[in-house]
Amino acid sequence: MQAEVIASLSNIPFLAGLPEEALEALASRAKVIKFPKKAMIIAEGDQTSSLYIILSGKVRVFGSNDKDKEVTLLIQEAGSYFGELALLSDEPRSAAVEAQEKTVCAVIAKTDFIHWLKLHPDAAIALLKVLSEKVPGCVKTSNNKRSAFNIELNPN
Repeated sequence: MQAEVIASLSNIPFLAGLPEEALEALASRAKVIKFPKKAMIIAEGDQTSSLYIILSGKVRVFGSNDKDKEVTLLIQEAGSYFGELALLSDEPRSAAVEAQEKTVCAVIAKTDFIHWLKLHPDAAIALLKVLSEKVPGCVKTSNNKRSAFNIELNPN
């Protein structure tokens, strides 16, 4: 299972290219959790702060629009991940995640990730790069009101 976690970590953009020893150290902090079909892994608004790497199975990422209608945002399968922004933020989860079939995830808690990140500053630089690439897309989507949630940066 450890090798599978390391392989999955190496496919995450901000971790790709890191030395195998660094990935092994992070993988050793992961807890493997099994979710049955239809299990709610994360609820929208939760205060959880972990990274989830899907080792097997399939999940649906969804949220509610301004009319409280459920909107599917994404279907993810083995090799995908979610929760990376929660590793660095204290904001509540912006979407829910539900297992569409029996799903196994490697879960890395924020405290473990931060401890690991302090020991691997090269990963911090890669993470900043990936996050900086996401921000302009979020702002553009928000400003054009094309977001499923119609997010506004300055609601006042």
